[in-house]
Amino acid sequence: MIFFVNSRLWEIFFIEKDCPHRTIYRVRSDCAIVTLIKDGVKMITSSIVYHSAKSNRKCWLTWYNDTIRIGFMSSSKLLKPFLEYEEIFTEQSPKQLIGFIKFSADERVNFTVESSPVVLDPFRLKDVKGGQLRWVKMMDDKLPPDALIGGFENEPLYIIRAQHGRSMCPGKYIASKNKASIPWGHIEHQKKDFEILCGYDAIWVKCKDNLIPENVFKAGTSEVRNETVYVGRAMIDDDLVVGKVHMLYKTCYLPYKGKEVEKHRYEILVHGDKETYGVTRNQNCSLNPLKALQPCIY
Repeated sequence: MIFFVNSRLWEIFFIEKDCPHRTIYRVRSDCAIVTLIKDGVKMITSSIVYHSAKSNRKCWLTWYNDTIRIGFMSSSKLLKPFLEYEEIFTEQSPKQLIGFIKFSADERVNFTVESSPVVLDPFRLKDVKGGQLRWVKMMDDKLPPDALIGGFENEPLYIIRAQHGRSMCPGKYIASKNKASIPWGHIEHQKKDFEILCGYDAIWVKCKDNLIPENVFKAGTSEVRNETVYVGRAMIDDDLVVGKVHMLYKTCYLPYKGKEVEKHRYEILVHGDKETYGVTRNQNCSLNPLKALQPCIY
């Protein structure tokens, strides 16, 4: 992004993609000092050197690879950034995507945006005919032509379910290895007898804990009171792994490298044949630009 600012007193707000009410970062310039603030805490402070008395300056701003950079421009050349902040994400502090940029403006401050970020068209549902989700018995190690791809581990992962004790549990299938597995009891269990999910009339929706959409796809049952379990997926390192979601424990369980990995933020599979989507609880956020396709979960 390239912009002009005519004052040494200005602010830029980085707004969260999934909840437009929440500011992730705030960058504040107070004369020669620039401060980046996150959740009310000062994360980094740097100095600006003005080379002339004129305050109207051409600036550049980027945010990618989890790093925010802001600097001046000389003609069309980007000068060294005067502010650079890299965020480190953890399981306790998961990644939050920036969706909007807001500039502070009053009688003394004027921003002119010369080059804005690339804006993608909003996600829209298509009227899909056919392709309803269905379970197909895996026979002779032959992958059905319309098997639904659910994730990846160096290659596409497919969605399966298999009997384990008194439960019918969703899991993953790696075609090149003819390997199906489900998560259960802290262990990844291999399965030879299983069903594979076919069809394409479905959508993945972001969820947290036990906040799930109303039209969630029911995938199996638990050994605990025969409760319904669902298909979920989440990132583990660089892999997008498919597993099960169990509402009793508010957790998505994933079979990965011999273990059962737990995730509390995940995506869940829902039917794709409805125009709008609700969630099972009222949310604090009343505005959702995607009509709850990705519910505000804060």
